[in-house]
Amino acid sequence: MSFAGGSTKSMPALPQKPLGVEETRASTNEQARPVPYMAGKTRVGVTWLDNAFDTRADAVVSSSGKGQSSVRGYNYYASLVALVCHGPVDAIEAIYFNGDKVWEGSLSRDLDGTPVEVEEGEEPEVIPDDYVDIEIESHGMMRLFWGTDTQGAIDEEGEEVTEENGYSLVNSGHYHPAYRRQCYVVFKEIYFGFNQTNAPNVEFVITRHPHYDWLGATEDVEGDCNPVAVIAEWLQNKVYGLGWPEAWLDTTSLAAVATQLKTEKIGISPHITKQTSARQLITQVCEYIDGYALTTPEGKFKLGLIRKPADVEALPLINETHLLEEPELNPSGWQGVKTKTWIKFNDRTRAYQENSFPYRDAGAAALGLENSQQTIERPWVTRPDLAQAMVAATGRALALPETEGELLVRKSAALKPGDLFRLTYAHLGISEMVMRVISANTGKPGSRSVSLNVTLDRSYLNEKYYIPDADELTEPEKVEPEPFEHQLMLEAPIGLQDGDKPSVLPLVARKNLLTTLYDIHLRRTRDLYGTSLGRVYSVPTYGYVEAPYNYPALIDETAEGILVSYLHVGVGSTLQSLAAAAKLVLFIAGEYMVVLKWTPTTGPSPRYYARCQVIRKRYNVYYRNYYGYQGIPHGTMVTYVQSSYPLYQVTYDELEATGAFAVCGTVAEEYPRATRIIDNNKGMLVNIISRDKRLVSPSLGNALKKQLLVFAGNEILSVARVSLTGTNQYRLYGLRACFDTRRLAHPVSEKV
Repeated sequence: MSFAGGSTKSMPALPQKPLGVEETRASTNEQARPVPYMAGKTRVGVTWLDNAFDTRADAVVSSSGKGQSSVRGYNYYASLVALVCHGPVDAIEAIYFNGDKVWEGSLSRDLDGTPVEVEEGEEPEVIPDDYVDIEIESHGMMRLFWGTDTQGAIDEEGEEVTEENGYSLVNSGHYHPAYRRQCYVVFKEIYFGFNQTNAPNVEFVITRHPHYDWLGATEDVEGDCNPVAVIAEWLQNKVYGLGWPEAWLDTTSLAAVATQLKTEKIGISPHITKQTSARQLITQVCEYIDGYALTTPEGKFKLGLIRKPADVEALPLINETHLLEEPELNPSGWQGVKTKTWIKFNDRTRAYQENSFPYRDAGAAALGLENSQQTIERPWVTRPDLAQAMVAATGRALALPETEGELLVRKSAALKPGDLFRLTYAHLGISEMVMRVISANTGKPGSRSVSLNVTLDRSYLNEKYYIPDADELTEPEKVEPEPFEHQLMLEAPIGLQDGDKPSVLPLVARKNLLTTLYDIHLRRTRDLYGTSLGRVYSVPTYGYVEAPYNYPALIDETAEGILVSYLHVGVGSTLQSLAAAAKLVLFIAGEYMVVLKWTPTTGPSPRYYARCQVIRKRYNVYYRNYYGYQGIPHGTMVTYVQSSYPLYQVTYDELEATGAFAVCGTVAEEYPRATRIIDNNKGMLVNIISRDKRLVSPSLGNALKKQLLVFAGNEILSVARVSLTGTNQYRLYGLRACFDTRRLAHPVSEKV
């Protein structure tokens, strides 16, 4: 199972998508195709039931001058009939043509029917709603048949096909029945497009919730369908299900499971276009809910959920008195766990486009295991909050080793598949280990033993940890990045450089055990966007340039900047806040300058002064030449302008991302200069102060290959041997003065 109760380590290859569209959303004219099944709310494609008919082409004429005209092309129209899915459908919310939404609304089927006017004194007749007419703007009319038991054929005898409705299928040249219990649509001379002769790819967003009285009002789960209602329909429906009578179901326990799933907000929207066995589909639903199917002693169908037991102490105890043989338990190793798990689902907040969420297990990553990923596909999930909870539970299960085994117990143990129990076996050091029965083999008739396949229970992982109140995910909190505590940037000595190219070495110690990499940036840049100011507001003050200004570059970040004044007291704080928000512009001698930084300074009264770092010649305005090469002279007027949106943002050119972290320490005792070049006697004693504490002892051969280096002051050493001498304290032996550096004395507390 894929929620938390079992294994999903063997996943099939992902199917290819024709034309990049999900198979369930592509219109098709495939023959001998099963009628699609859907429940919940999702976006589905149609199956064409006939060729286009009532076609017409209207010429599009354009003038070619001198009273002449020519045909540029044609607008094409045609009538169509298409199947949607099994009925009855409850509501329609959107229509898409070739991926574009052409209609949006919310039309629901009237379950009570529509009264029909009758003569006075007669009993009113109620006609059930079998169809609804929809006008698609700029395209034409459509009639949707809900798929009821009472819907009639459009052209059946006695029904008038008027010029107004015009939904006749006679011109198609084929007989079309009423398609009862099947939702289908008829398009009346629908507009294909300019020079488009093929029918568009038509999709609908529809809602369908099968209802059974014993379920109560639990079938609708946040717009999706309760999984129990879906399974009940597969088992009971006489048209496309197994046709079971209700007496074959344990409706009491199924209703309790449905209530719990509605409380947990676990709903699905399955869409099935291929013939599939009920056993396979029910197993698939069990993967979504982390449940299992079984039968009661009376042979009735029921479901169980893998959830945390309310009282572990109340679980049955299996010990030496019940076991006939020593337990055979096979725990898997940590090397097989997954450090990252992805879930793919059809996100209703993105028009049912495919979306994915990751779950990264911090505990597995902290063990330093090999990074391994797993992807689970859940196309019947449409809500981001449910996808988040599901991938969290699955990811946590996959990040822990599994323990499976076989127990041979007496029949008196009376355990069934799905049951939880506590296992105790003192000889193996097992004490009240919570296990779950996967299967039971009673053996030959008359046998007094039962063979149980069991697994270590992980149902506690299904506890919810993240369920938002709404479908929309909240924006992540914007915080300043946490700086690394220990970092060093140094110019590489000539022996480490690539030829004669100067190089810079970043040495960064890991700030916590969960950090896996860091980015190295080459330089800071400013993303200058916008060619016009847009909406601007005049700030109620003005001022003057207080010193000649002729900075030649585009971006002036010098400490001097441009010295300006402003006349009104109290405006300075406003200008400073606008500059901090990248919304302040100076207009000087016809030139716009965006202010990067505003620094108040002193000057002669009564004026108030500030130095501004600026970006010059904004909005296609070049340096003004009114003053020749003298720049902007003292006394030029300054107008302050406020922009309604930020005018730039700071970005960085990324050089690379790396996971090569350094270990940081300090010299614990003075390390003299006068040792052997290959120091195998004295060694450098260091205390590790970074989060990473472990140093692995290399070898002399690795030291010659320069695989573990020590940067101490201006000397580089290559380590050959490491000796642990105390808590977080090592003595390092190896080669000194590597890469053309010199042997130096290293005092106590020097960083390495």
